[in-house]
Amino acid sequence: RALFARPPPPGATAVCVDLSFYELAGEKIRDLLPAGDSLEPSSGVTADGQSGVGDAEPQLREGADGQVMVSGVATHRARTVSDLLAMLAEANGARRTAPTMRNTCSSRSHAFCVMNLP
Repeated sequence: RALFARPPPPGATAVCVDLSFYELAGEKIRDLLPAGDSLEPSSGVTADGQSGVGDAEPQLREGADGQVMVSGVATHRARTVSDLLAMLAEANGARRTAPTMRNTCSSRSHAFCVMNLP
C-alpha cells in the first residue's frame, strides 16, 4: 500500500507497477496471467527482471553472456493496490498443483513474480 501512496516519479501522473508472473516446471515456462489485457503480450524478462526480446510462446534461454532469460511472458500494469492484489491472486490460482506423498497441494514448479517500477 505504501508503494501506491508515494508521489509519482518525475514525468508520471501516477504510481504504477509492471508485473509478469510465470511458473517454471523443468524447462517448461507457463505464463500465469492472460495476455489479453497485457502491455506487451510477447515481452521477455531476464532472471534479474530486465526486458528481453520475446517470442509468441514463453521460452527459457541462455544468452551469449550466460544470463538466463525468459521470453514470451506478458507484462501487465497495476495502477492500484487492488489491481496488484487481484493480479497476484489470479496468477497464484493459475499455478498447476498435484498431490505428492508429502504434500497434497504441491506445485511441482517454481513461480516467478517480476515487478518493475517504471
